[in-house]
Amino acid sequence: MKISVIIPVYNAENSIERALNSVLTQTYKADYQIIVINDGSTDSSLNIINRYVQEHPEMDITVIDKPNGGVSSARNAGFRKATGEWIALLDSDDEWLPEKMAIQMGILNTHSEIDLIGSNIVGQQTRILWRLKNKLSPIKIWELFIKWHPWTPSIVFRNTILQEVGFYNEAMRYGEDGEFLLRICSKKNCWFTPEQLVFCGNGKPVFGHSGLSGNLKGMQQGQEAILDYAYNQNLINRIQFLVFKGYGSIKYWRRIFIVWKRKHWK
Repeated sequence: MKISVIIPVYNAENSIERALNSVLTQTYKADYQIIVINDGSTDSSLNIINRYVQEHPEMDITVIDKPNGGVSSARNAGFRKATGEWIALLDSDDEWLPEKMAIQMGILNTHSEIDLIGSNIVGQQTRILWRLKNKLSPIKIWELFIKWHPWTPSIVFRNTILQEVGFYNEAMRYGEDGEFLLRICSKKNCWFTPEQLVFCGNGKPVFGHSGLSGNLKGMQQGQEAILDYAYNQNLINRIQFLVFKGYGSIKYWRRIFIVWKRKHWK
């Protein structure tokens, strides 16, 4: 079994080695094709990556060094090099738990009908309104507009999916993960497993802290663009569109308040 692991990197000198080690220490033994895309880093990320490659000749690591173009262009560059039957996503500031691939590949080997699977991350649960998703279950499109899941660095999907749904939309700066997932879920059999299998962002908050996730307005605009796409593609009806639009607005203002409280109520 060959699994292509796509890792985009931008100024991740403090975390990229841990991300790579988390692939190395997987209990599931497979032919891992690790594709690291340095997206125009201005720190020492590339030097660290190249040193890691030299120190681990037993690992199949391909390094792509490209001008900065954003995470979507970086992932797409990795997709073009991926030759594995399965593609797994990992970000440079995240770490897979050792049993991550063993759990997911165990499910995929048992359920041949599944095209994509993802999970929770450490410290997070997925709740659709009042219902906790606490068992292996399919992902329904309408659920995505209540709670976006699974988490991107937990996703594993068939390489052949790319031929049908295409790559990441490089025109999107915010919401690109959700738009990519939505396109897959609209055509393929996507499932969720509730285990917490990835440690994300060195434990920082999932929104409102730094980087792209720190721009709440941009994130909201990205979510609205995804909602418009879903409606225009007849993936949701008019009533669902209006309900999800209102729900998304409430979530946005709630996040604004949470971030304000973090800063002023310490």
